Amino acid sequence: SSLLQLRLPLRLLADFRYNWNERYFIEANGRYDGSGRYSRGKRWGFFPSVFGAWNISNEPFWNNLKNTVNYLRVKVSYGTLGNQGNSAGYLHVPTMTVGSQGGWIIDGVRPTYVNTPAILNMERTWEKITTLDLGVETRLLQNRLSFELGYYKRRSWDIIGPPTPLPVVLGASAPNVNNAEFETKGIEMQVSWRDKIDRHWDYSVGFNLADGTSEITKYNTTTKSISGWYVGKKIGEIWGYTSNRLLNASDFDENGKLLVSQSKINANWFPGDVKYEDLDGDGIISPGSSTVEDPGDRRIIGNTTPRYRFGINMAAGYEFEKAGRLDLSLFFSGVAKRDLFMSGSFFYWGTGYGSSSRAISIYDTDEHKDFYRDANCNQPLLDLLGENVDAYFPRPYESTEGNKNFQTSTRYLISGAYLRLKNLQLSYTLPKAWAKKAGMNSCRVYFSGENLWVWSHLPNYIDPESVSNGRMYPQQATYSLGVNVSF
Repeated sequence: SSLLQLRLPLRLLADFRYNWNERYFIEANGRYDGSGRYSRGKRWGFFPSVFGAWNISNEPFWNNLKNTVNYLRVKVSYGTLGNQGNSAGYLHVPTMTVGSQGGWIIDGVRPTYVNTPAILNMERTWEKITTLDLGVETRLLQNRLSFELGYYKRRSWDIIGPPTPLPVVLGASAPNVNNAEFETKGIEMQVSWRDKIDRHWDYSVGFNLADGTSEITKYNTTTKSISGWYVGKKIGEIWGYTSNRLLNASDFDENGKLLVSQSKINANWFPGDVKYEDLDGDGIISPGSSTVEDPGDRRIIGNTTPRYRFGINMAAGYEFEKAGRLDLSLFFSGVAKRDLFMSGSFFYWGTGYGSSSRAISIYDTDEHKDFYRDANCNQPLLDLLGENVDAYFPRPYESTEGNKNFQTSTRYLISGAYLRLKNLQLSYTLPKAWAKKAGMNSCRVYFSGENLWVWSHLPNYIDPESVSNGRMYPQQATYSLGVNVSF
């Protein structure tokens, strides 16, 4: 059994590199990987890649421009890598699991039993990732300005997906196979500037940006369920209702019945509950059959993929006359666009009543006190907090009925964009003359702070970097003071 669980692949590598006069670069390599997780004939995969670059700034015709554009290189790469994935392996080996107590009583006891093997999967093999990269690098103005821009297109193929269904009379499910694909396209960019103001002051500023989206291009399914994968789906899609406000008296007739029925979600509705919009115009708010072809009144309202991930570096230094050097650096990181819906999270909505509800109750925060209250609410509650018919959160319930108000919708779609000060460092370096008098080659005293500040649209107790529906251990702010000494 220890042999069967060995997951480390066997690998053969070949590599070729060529550099002609620091102008043209070519690199090609190939890997031949094997894994015992797959059946004979499916264990080995060949994964080649090639890289090429042209250093234009080293061409003779560039000499007249070299004082302005000091360096210019274009590059391209194309290659494939194999991935064993996190899915189960050794599905080509028949195994029978053992249970300690069967479902039948024989001679007064429930005996040990053995399950029949699942259908063997002789076709499972490596997942593949093929990537095309295009890029340009340049440095200008005496290397003070640096710029890089890249475009990539990544095809993930032979991904594990659902099999073609087999006849029900078989009595077993067909195993998953390598039949799915998705494609990712994106850009990466970084720009920086370094300069000196005078012989004492120097500074630098840098900015980097990355963005990408993924789309399913192949998937073996006949029904495009909005909760699963389907061809054309953008990974991270959020399907939900459109909701602009809470229900009020004008949404009910004289008998207290909703003018636009929401009974497909719940039978009972009152002022202060969420009003969902009838987008298909049939007079009923409905999830339809939860497919792309029939989504009812749900639409794509957002995407959880972090977009436009960026970082900002800033640094400045001052060289004293015979008195050492002072440096300050800051690093910010963030995401410019991301959509979130805090599904099932009482950390966002408020604590629930019972294990499965998402009913609102009061945390000692202004956000959680902003729930609907009208003249029909509990009098002690009104005495404490007063009416609030223009609330953010809906009418509270002490039962699972409150779930009707927390259907995924535009009303409670939240921006996951944020900006965080990841690091701040202030340091002072002693002059070499002072350090040598103390028997040292160098001495640097520094203060460093990590995760010192964050801005986001989320409540301050939810970390925008690891949202996890609000249930997470937040990143800690860390302060450190130290000395670097060399002898």
